[in-house]
Amino acid sequence: MFKCTKREEADSWKDEISRHIDNSLGKKYDKTAENVAKPWRFDNISEEQFIKQADTGDVLLYKTRNAGGGIIRKFTSSEFDHVAMVLKFDLD
Repeated sequence: MFKCTKREEADSWKDEISRHIDNSLGKKYDKTAENVAKPWRFDNISEEQFIKQADTGDVLLYKTRNAGGGIIRKFTSSEFDHVAMVLKFDLD
């Protein structure tokens, strides 16, 4: 479990994660649906692309469009409200 004892430590983690995101290949090839009328109906990245690009340890950050997500972002002073970590298994 990740746990910070001080606000400064949490800010340092956030800054380091942001730095890694900004320098990642995923950011370089960022896909958006900004010109799509109803973007929630479309994947921003295909499953095939995700499987090819994602690796164990990659962190996925989500910004949902519901009241709960907005409350989480407000109280955490964050741009994102959900997080996931990729774990890839060799099933062969």
